[in-house]
Amino acid sequence: MKIASSEKLEWCKELIEKTRDIRKIDFAYIRIDNIEVTPPTPPVLSVQVIDDDEVFLLHPNYSYMSTPFHPCIYIKSVAAAKIFSDYYLQIWEKAARNQLDFGCLIKRGKKVYQEHLEEIAQRLGE
Repeated sequence: MKIASSEKLEWCKELIEKTRDIRKIDFAYIRIDNIEVTPPTPPVLSVQVIDDDEVFLLHPNYSYMSTPFHPCIYIKSVAAAKIFSDYYLQIWEKAARNQLDFGCLIKRGKKVYQEHLEEIAQRLGE
């Protein structure tokens, strides 16, 4: 996930706390040039893969924290899910190296990387 503001960081911390005991939920911070601007230009596409056969593509202009929720595209397709799963696996593998210039893990299973959340907060000027 991108974390471009203190508000998004707090939202991430709340999400981590709510999912702390769920082993199958992992989060990584991804740093991409220009993503620190909210919203980034051009917008970053947010895609969620569900159960290896469903894909949700969020509206790119509203993929950052927005209220109310904006329409998204739903695709039920094993092939589409595999394409995005493979794409995110490549990103995840880089983030798992925990190099803050690219990204880092912030939750893996029940382990929370508090030190990485603190480094992100420092980048945001907190």
